Amino acid sequence: MTRRTVSALVAMGFWLAVGAVASPGAELPQEEDKPADPRRELFDKVSEHILIRISNTLEKNENLRDATYPYWYDTMGRKLTDALKAYTCSGDETYLKQFVRLMQHVLSKRYIHPQLPELWRGWWDITRREPVNFLERMFNPPNYSVSHAAEVYYVPALMFVETVRADPKLKAEYGPLAEEWLKDIDELDMPSWDKQGRWKDLDERGGVYNTGMAYPDPRTHEIVGKLDDEHSTLTYRSLAPVVNALARLHRLTQKPIYRQKLTRLATWFRSNWMVEGKYVSWYARNHAGPWDFVSGEFGKGEPKNKLRFAPEGPQNLPCVEFAVTCYNAGAVFTREDIEKLLWTNLRFMWMGDRKKPRFRMLTGEFLSRQFAFDKPWMPNWGEGNLWWPLAQYNEDVRELWLALTGNYRLRSTYALNYLLITRRPVSWEPRPAMW
Repeated sequence: MTRRTVSALVAMGFWLAVGAVASPGAELPQEEDKPADPRRELFDKVSEHILIRISNTLEKNENLRDATYPYWYDTMGRKLTDALKAYTCSGDETYLKQFVRLMQHVLSKRYIHPQLPELWRGWWDITRREPVNFLERMFNPPNYSVSHAAEVYYVPALMFVETVRADPKLKAEYGPLAEEWLKDIDELDMPSWDKQGRWKDLDERGGVYNTGMAYPDPRTHEIVGKLDDEHSTLTYRSLAPVVNALARLHRLTQKPIYRQKLTRLATWFRSNWMVEGKYVSWYARNHAGPWDFVSGEFGKGEPKNKLRFAPEGPQNLPCVEFAVTCYNAGAVFTREDIEKLLWTNLRFMWMGDRKKPRFRMLTGEFLSRQFAFDKPWMPNWGEGNLWWPLAQYNEDVRELWLALTGNYRLRSTYALNYLLITRRPVSWEPRPAMW
C-alpha cells in the first residue's frame, strides 16, 4: 500500500464519517471555497502513518526474541489502539481491517503451554532473555506480567469488541471474532493471573497485582522456578492498563469480579495519595505485602524497591488515566479528587506558557534535556507533562493540549486522543470510556 493510496483512503473515510457528501445534482464547492477544518487537518497529519506502521510490522514479522523490550508491548499496543481510534474518527474500515490483521499477528506470537494452557499464556519470549543494552537492564522487570497482557491484548481487543457490538453492520462481519477474543480473555487469559497467585486481596486496603519469578521456557516447556516465588507489587503506571481492561470487561460481561477488582485497585491507589491542600502526589509504587521485602516479612528489613517518585515526568500520565478511568466507572475516585489533579497539573506543574507549554515534574523539579540522554526524539524525562485525560473536565487542558499536538513524539496517539476526547463538550458526567 503506497503512501498516496493511504492518503486518499484516509481523506475519503474522514469526510464520509462526518457526512461531507454532496446531494445528487448539487454543485460541488471549489477547493478554494472550502473552509479549513482544523480537526480534519490534524487527523490528516497523523492518519496515514498508522496504516504504514502496521504494514511495516506485518511485513517484518519479527521474532519476538529479537524484539526491543521494554518498548514492544507499549508500541504494539499503541499501533493497535491507534487503528481503532482512527476508525472511530473516520469511519474508514481500512483501519478496522488492518487492526484485525495486526491483532491476529500479535496473537500468533503468543506462547500457550501445551499441558498447562490455563496457567501459562502470554508473550514470555520477550521478557525471559538477557537484556541487550543498558535501557533494558534499567527497565526489564523480572517477568511478563498482567500489565503487559493488558497493553498488547486486553485493552485493544476489548475496544474492538465494544466497537463491533455497537454497530449491527460490523457485528455481522466481525461479531464471531470479537466474541471469540472476549471469551478467551474472560475465561482463560485473565483468570490465569489468579491461578498463578499474582492477584493479592488486601482487605480494607484494596488489592494489587504483583510479579512472580516462575516462568515457562517456550522452547522446552519446562516451568522454571516456583509459583510462590514472588517479586514485587506493580507500579501504579503498570496497573493503569489493567484498570482500563477491568472497566471494559465489566461493561461487556457484567461479571461482579471485574467490578470488585477495579474497586480494590482504585482503593489501593487513592489510599496512597499524599494530599497537601489542593496538591496531590504519589510514589511510583507502594509496598503492599511481604513479597516487597527481601526478608519476606512485610515492613521488615530492606525493601526490594524503595519508596520514590517516578524519576521520569511522563510516567505519571498513566496514573492520571488510572484515576480518570475509575471516576468514569464510579469506582472510589470523586470529583474532588479529579479537581486536585487539575490543580496540581495547571497550578503547580504548568509553567504558564500557552503557546509552548512546559511543565515541572510532580516533585516540582525541572531538569535539562541532558537528563533524557540528549535525544530530541525522546520525551524530556526531566520535565513533567500535560495530564491530557483531564481534558474531559477542563477547557484550559484542551487549549494546552492543542498547542502540544504538533510537537510530540507519539504524534498519532496524542492527536487521536485529542480528537476523540474533545469531540464532546467539557462535562463532569462520567463517560463509559474516554473514547
